[in-house]
Amino acid sequence: MARNEEKAQSMLNRFLAGKQGDARGPKAKRPYLASECRDLVEADKWRSQIIREVGKKAVLDWEEREMERQAALSSVAARGGGAGGGGGEGEEERFIAYVPLPDQQAIEAKILEMKRSDLLSKYTSEALVQQQASARSLLNKK
Repeated sequence: MARNEEKAQSMLNRFLAGKQGDARGPKAKRPYLASECRDLVEADKWRSQIIREVGKKAVLDWEEREMERQAALSSVAARGGGAGGGGGEGEEERFIAYVPLPDQQAIEAKILEMKRSDLLSKYTSEALVQQQASARSLLNKK
């Protein structure tokens, strides 16, 4: 009996959500080309959305590579070896760094920045970058 009530409530919620969506109007589509956008505020909105998407994809790509690296490390550890060959149990190699090494967060930030800049350079032109810089200077934004 409770299941029927849950189904009815679910149907009502879907109906009301659809009705609210109709009242708001159609969802705005992002323009394919930047030149199609004539409003600076709207262009900045789409630019921010693209940057968020690029950032998410870069993070997902990094997480995927990190999982592959962890799997490779665990398989090497499971075989009981490393570069030394058959090392016995209880033996531990020590690594001495003679230069300061960046921590994990610094490495992640650098990788993310490199991927972000690579994707932005792939999808934006030099003229667009200059145009954005001039727009930012007019708006006193960084």
